[in-house]
Amino acid sequence: MPSKSFKEHYNLSKLWNRILKPFLLIVLLTGMVLIIVGHNPVEVFKSCIYAGSIGPGSYYVWIYLQFFLLLPFCLTFINTWGVLLILFILISQGVEWICMYIDIPEPIYRLSLLRYIFLIYLGYVWSTNRMSQTLSVKQIVLSLISLVILLGLYYTSGSLQPFLYDTLWRPYYWICYFYTAFLLPWLIWKIYWKLSLKIREFVGEIGKCSYEIYLVQMSVFTLYPHTKLSVGNYYVDMLIFIVTSMLISIIPVLLYVRYKGNLGLSSRTR
Repeated sequence: MPSKSFKEHYNLSKLWNRILKPFLLIVLLTGMVLIIVGHNPVEVFKSCIYAGSIGPGSYYVWIYLQFFLLLPFCLTFINTWGVLLILFILISQGVEWICMYIDIPEPIYRLSLLRYIFLIYLGYVWSTNRMSQTLSVKQIVLSLISLVILLGLYYTSGSLQPFLYDTLWRPYYWICYFYTAFLLPWLIWKIYWKLSLKIREFVGEIGKCSYEIYLVQMSVFTLYPHTKLSVGNYYVDMLIFIVTSMLISIIPVLLYVRYKGNLGLSSRTR
């Protein structure tokens, strides 16, 4: 059992106010807009239940909630680097075989943390400062192996069984995560420090409100009027979609956060 108190491990008030309440509010507002513009209310509700919410990435909050409940208990079993790596590989691969054996439905697989269990180990690596500005040989080798497999899974369509549970979520297997945990952050870090101070500050500001941006993006991606903004060229349409949806998702959030910050500052100086 976790050594800390229940309240220290499970801050339910923060979970509700910071994560669940904004999420449910966005889902409710997006669903209302879909119904107002003519979508069948029953179909909107069914889609919301089936997918866990409305919009791309709607599974994230349910994955977060499961990690919130599970992580304190995982601390009991965390020991050393080598043991952890082998242990979590065995656990993650065992989960793949169990999913194959019971043929778990894809909606449940999508909304569960089963495909993300290996991230517990990688999160431990980061939290103990074993992720640094200099990659070890082992991290480089694992990242390259992961990248090759990731590209292979992305650009092929053959069955992965009996090695991996065959679903639509092909790039989300444990063996693909080394690249995104080690090599990709290292490359981002290298690029980040070559940017000007103003750009780094802007990127940092976006990072601090990334959850709010994610929530707005769920709604924007769902409600975006593709047909009305189409110019008839696929690539131009995609460019317009990317630029427009990013601006609509990021700029209002940043303005709101800055407005709240200014309000807080002015109230403290009175």
